[in-house]
Amino acid sequence: MPPAQLNRDALGAGIYQHNESRSVVAQWPFRRLAWLWGAVLVYMAALVVLTITQTRARSREFDSHFMLPDTAQYRQLSPAARARADSFADSVKRIAQRFLNSEEGKAAVQDVYVVLGKASRGAARLALIELAIFFTPAAAMAILTLVWHRRRRLSSGDAGA
Repeated sequence: MPPAQLNRDALGAGIYQHNESRSVVAQWPFRRLAWLWGAVLVYMAALVVLTITQTRARSREFDSHFMLPDTAQYRQLSPAARARADSFADSVKRIAQRFLNSEEGKAAVQDVYVVLGKASRGAARLALIELAIFFTPAAAMAILTLVWHRRRRLSSGDAGA
């Protein structure tokens, strides 16, 4: 193995040791890669657990503020009371339909579409950031593993054709 050389970095600020051998990664034991993969898997599992915990907390908060009525009470209503409730729901639907067909209703719907469009653009950007945070360590480890495997094969001399 050739001796190590001292070289300046690209900016000339510091001196670093340059080893002529390309196979520094190839010299890593399999156990080191296994530990690194284990750390990546623990990181990803921790993110999944944190996401599940946060989603459940948000769901509990939403349920406490906007609890839907108990359907068991609706089933215990008499047929006449159930018919009145259905009639009231139909009346509300008709009023809402008249509003949506009016100019004010169409403007309100357009405003909702604009707001949802802006929110969805921000949500898409946030989703891409979250995916990058989640998958970047695994992608880096996959690349490192491929480099390790290839350089190990090349350094052992059975590179093939």
